Amino acid sequence: MGMEFNYDETGTTSYVFLFAGLSIYLGLASCRKVGGEKKIDKDDIDEHIKKDQSEIEAARASGDQAKVRHLTDELHSLEEYKEHNPEDKHDPTSLELYCDANPDADECRVYDD
Repeated sequence: MGMEFNYDETGTTSYVFLFAGLSIYLGLASCRKVGGEKKIDKDDIDEHIKKDQSEIEAARASGDQAKVRHLTDELHSLEEYKEHNPEDKHDPTSLELYCDANPDADECRVYDD
């Protein structure tokens, strides 16, 4: 179990939670300096959808079918989430996407104390 951070040349960081051999995508953030201090900007869902669409085209062009399937599934989940939560503009985590699609799953239960 652990957390993995992937950085790219644009300063974007993707957060992936590793648990029992599964990697769960948690989201993207980009860092920028403001007044000498780093700030993290969370992407919104529309930016994530656009990014996935462009990455799907790039993966198709390179012939990487596994990446195309992965990104297509992720894009479908994001579009469903956006449809179910039109007022919510933040980039949802993998858990939020999963719970949106499977609200009765044990992992998605919310208990009031």
